[in-house]
Amino acid sequence: MQLNKKKLVHVRLGFGLHFGRAVKGAIGSDRKLDVTYISSNVELAEWLEGSTKTYGVNLLMTREFHHLLSIDIKGLCRIVDKIKIRMLATDNDEEDPKLEHIAPTKIYTLDLDIQGLKDYRNRVLNNSISQDESDGFGGGGGGKLTSEYLEELKVYSKSIWKKDKDLRVMRGKVDTEFLTTFGGAFQSFFKGEWDNAYAVFDKLVDECDDGVSNHFLNIIEKWRKKRGAGAGQCPRDFHGFCIEGHDW
Repeated sequence: MQLNKKKLVHVRLGFGLHFGRAVKGAIGSDRKLDVTYISSNVELAEWLEGSTKTYGVNLLMTREFHHLLSIDIKGLCRIVDKIKIRMLATDNDEEDPKLEHIAPTKIYTLDLDIQGLKDYRNRVLNNSISQDESDGFGGGGGGKLTSEYLEELKVYSKSIWKKDKDLRVMRGKVDTEFLTTFGGAFQSFFKGEWDNAYAVFDKLVDECDDGVSNHFLNIIEKWRKKRGAGAGQCPRDFHGFCIEGHDW
């Protein structure tokens, strides 16, 4: 009833993708048993899913998962961090759990602007968009999901990223200029050139509302506030990667 009273209800999902071994088994008591998967790899996937909010993206994946993708899909992905993640120690004591940082790893995203697609659909439905722009809305050409198009969807083809209007809309902000600009700021950040990186990240947040750029802005701003003016380009103990839970 509460949901029905609201005109707009949006559910946001985050996805964490990782590849690795896990132990499957039943855990519980005689009254209730649950099948679950246990391993540090499962914890890592859960951490990725939770971190989508931090990076302002819908999906995060590890380099292990990224390595399994085709060359075409890898080309659509964007590296978003090089980070040491805290996980439960291998010799963990259940009564006194301890965390340890695993080796630095790269994490990636596949940029899909869900809100941009919602805005586009509203413009189509409100007839505030030209016919040329709306052609192919929903993927089927002219706003219709034709039987021919549905048949094509049964077998994946890389051409769908160019043919499907919805996918093109969701990828609209991620053009060559954006990726080049972000890539330059990303490299500057991890080289310790935080002043240069800050200026570019700030521009990307302002022009593209990029969540990943905003994440790096927050890191730099927290450090500047903590250390004050004249502290230098980056922290002295910054060694080219981020550390989860560590504030410089």
